[in-house]
Amino acid sequence: MDARKAKQGAKVVAGTAIVGGAGVALSSLMGPIGLLALIAPLSALAIRKGESGFDEVKSAAELIRATSTALYLHSFRSATYASAIAAQMGFRSDRVKHVHGAALVHDIGKVAIDRELLERPGPLSEEEFEEVKRHSVLGEQILLESIAQPEFAKWVRHHHERIDGTGYPDGLSGEDIPIESRIIAVADAYDAMVGGTGEPAHPYRECIESKDAIEELYRCSESQFDPSVVDAFDQVLRQGDTLFES
Repeated sequence: MDARKAKQGAKVVAGTAIVGGAGVALSSLMGPIGLLALIAPLSALAIRKGESGFDEVKSAAELIRATSTALYLHSFRSATYASAIAAQMGFRSDRVKHVHGAALVHDIGKVAIDRELLERPGPLSEEEFEEVKRHSVLGEQILLESIAQPEFAKWVRHHHERIDGTGYPDGLSGEDIPIESRIIAVADAYDAMVGGTGEPAHPYRECIESKDAIEELYRCSESQFDPSVVDAFDQVLRQGDTLFES
């Protein structure tokens, strides 16, 4: 069932761009799989591969937006943070762009998770959390089927690994975790804590202040997060809150 849902998600990545703003309303009525059945036949018309394959990334982001506006906004903010971290760490511009793209779709696997479970307020049970944890592997499967950059799938798979080896899905530790995944992990965790414009990134978690979130990232350095990534992000935030100005 998981593999089937992941392949369905992959087929709809390009087609979702056709739906646009109407996708949100359709998805709320039909769910992501019902939405897939509606627009999958249009996928061939929507594919516009660029030289780097980033049009597929944009279409994948549209699938996230059609599934959940809150999830899309979390993905957008996480991608903004992740690319800023990568730039602060001295990545070349093309590599920064790749980090941004992967972070933008890091939660694509959640389109194959029960929406009611994702949007239910309050803490998750252990069993429910295990269900949500599947999204990193499902995301990898979707991206391997649909995105021109296979490394994106690898980085998405490992964005919940921990430096101490107690993360998921593979229990990687230290530098065995791709640096891109370690960057996405910090960006994802920060946004999960602070949310956007007073709204939590997840319905089961209350927002906290930025300074408290940074303190939590430092507290979890060397166990959950790469200290060098946390340091870089701290420097980004100290330079001023201009990440979302455009």
